[in-house]
Amino acid sequence: MTLNREQSCLEYVKANAIKNNPKSVLDAIDKFCYDVKGMMNVGDDKGPIVDGLIFKHKPKVMVELGGYVGYSAIRFGIALSSINPDAKYFSFELNPEYVSIMKELIELSGLKNITVVTGAFASNFQKLKTDFGVDTVDFFFLDHWKDAYLSDIKLIEKEGLLHDDSVVVADNVIYPGAPEYLEYVRGNPNFYHNETITSCLEYTKGKVVDALQVSIYRRI
Repeated sequence: MTLNREQSCLEYVKANAIKNNPKSVLDAIDKFCYDVKGMMNVGDDKGPIVDGLIFKHKPKVMVELGGYVGYSAIRFGIALSSINPDAKYFSFELNPEYVSIMKELIELSGLKNITVVTGAFASNFQKLKTDFGVDTVDFFFLDHWKDAYLSDIKLIEKEGLLHDDSVVVADNVIYPGAPEYLEYVRGNPNFYHNETITSCLEYTKGKVVDALQVSIYRRI
């Protein structure tokens, strides 16, 4: 049976990473992506930028929309645990195959602060409160379908999931791009601070320009 690239990545990481060493899991994923073929991870160029934002804002609850195979959950789970051992990371992923791979990689990493929720955020966000006792979120990371960014940020606002100084970071806002989302957050008076941080598309070795959009919320 021919493995797809996500399954191939899982097998490569299992063969090359060190169990209970999350950094070695990330390193193995990065090496696979550079040596074999790129994947939809935040990667080792933009990843450190988000790490820095986590260290700066010190969230206790972080929620990711679009977990893919778990690279970002592991990467940012490391950052969270270094700040606060009680901090929690929730990752929403629609694709059950990706969820299965993500759970294996998280287990291999040994991290205990990550909860994976199967299904679209828009259909499952209530679980944050009903299942996990989360009323508001300190830090959102958007890295799923770019066309869903706008509807999901509107849902997040409508449901009161943001508090003053909540941080929302959106990936891939230049490539492939999220123009409607950018127009909305930049023109929304509740997002009192917006910053576009230019970087490059993951695993392109700087050849493709991309950016993260950082938006900080304060209800007017």
